[in-house]
Amino acid sequence: MRKILFVCCLMGVVFGQASSFVRDTDVNMMDWKSYYRQGESYYHRRQFLKALEKYRHALKQHYSDTLVHAIASCYYERGYYRKSIELYRDFLENDLSEQKIDLLAKCYDKLELPDSALMYRRQIAERNIENQSNILLLVQDCLSLEIPDTALYFLDRYTAVDSTDLTVNKLRAYIFYRTGNYYRAIDLYEQIKDAGDNQTSTNYYLGLSYAQADSLSKAYDCLELAVEQTRRRNAHILCQFGIVSSKLGDLSVGNQALDEAIDLLQPDKTLMGYLYETKASNFTKMRQVDEAIACYKRSLEYNSHHYMCIFHIGYLFHLKKDIHNEKVFFERFLDAVKKANKEDEYKKSVGYAVGYLKSAKEEEFFRGGFID
Repeated sequence: MRKILFVCCLMGVVFGQASSFVRDTDVNMMDWKSYYRQGESYYHRRQFLKALEKYRHALKQHYSDTLVHAIASCYYERGYYRKSIELYRDFLENDLSEQKIDLLAKCYDKLELPDSALMYRRQIAERNIENQSNILLLVQDCLSLEIPDTALYFLDRYTAVDSTDLTVNKLRAYIFYRTGNYYRAIDLYEQIKDAGDNQTSTNYYLGLSYAQADSLSKAYDCLELAVEQTRRRNAHILCQFGIVSSKLGDLSVGNQALDEAIDLLQPDKTLMGYLYETKASNFTKMRQVDEAIACYKRSLEYNSHHYMCIFHIGYLFHLKKDIHNEKVFFERFLDAVKKANKEDEYKKSVGYAVGYLKSAKEEEFFRGGFID
C-alpha cells in the first residue's frame, strides 16, 4: 500500500495530476521500455521536449529511479533546475548515485548557489576522489565562496593519486598564487610549462608569482610573453607588465604598456553619458536639484553634444531661481543647437529656452537689476 501511495504522489509531482493517477497493471512491460528507448533516442539527439514526453509515458506505466533521473535530466537541460532538484528531493533523496548527485550539484551551480553545490560535490569527492570534473567544479565553488583552503585539501587528495594532471595542477598553482604561496606557485607553474603548457594564463600568473617573489627579471619575461600572446589587448596584463618594467628601470617600455592599458580601460563614453543622464533624471524626479545638476554636468563630460543635458541644467537652475546660471545654460543651449543647425529638431525646447530667458530678464528688471 505504501509503495502504491508513493508512486501516486510521484505522478502528481511529475504530471500535476496525483488525484487522477491510476496504475494500469495490465500494461505490457515492453510498452514502458519502448517509451523509454524512444525517450533515450530523443535525448541523445538533444530533443529534450520530445524525450520528456516519452519518459513521462514510460513512468505512467512503470515506476523506476532511472526514469525519474531521466525526467530530472530533461528538466535540467531545458533550464528547469528547481524542478529537477525538487524531483530528487521528494523521491530519491536517500538513494542517490554519483550521477544523480552530480546533476543536483550542476542544478545548484546554474542557480548560482555555490554553497549548496559544494555540499553535493564534497559527497562525490568523498566517494570518488578521482572524478576529475567534479574536483574542478568543486574548486570553482570553493573560490566563489572564498574558501581556498578547502579547495587545496581536495586538490591535494586528488594529486596524491594523480600528480601529473595538468588541468588540476594549473588550478592548484593558481590557488597557491591566490593564497600567497608564491614559491610553491612558481615551482608548480614551471613544471606545467616544462610539460608543454605555454598558455597565456600560465605565463601571466607565473609572472605575477615571480614579481611577488622579487624575481623581477623572470617576471618581466613571463609577462612580456603574455602581453604578446594577447596581442597587447588585455589591460590587466599590460598593467602588470608596465609596473614590472618600471621597477626594473625600463621606463619607456613601462610607460608605453601603461598608456596602452589606460586606453583599454577607458569607459564607453556613450554608455557613461547615458548612465549619468539617467541618474540626473532620477534625482530630478526626487526633487534633489543639486544632485541632478551635478549628474547632467558629468554626462556632458562624456558627450558635449548632448544638447538636452544643457537645456535640463538651465531648467534646473530656473527651478532654483539662480538667474545667472539659468541664463548661462539656456544661452549655451541656444548657441549649441544654432551652430549645429538643429534648431528645427529642438524647436520645442528652443521655444521654452527663449521663454525662460525672457521671464528671467523681466524678473531681474522688476527686482531693479539687469542682465547683460
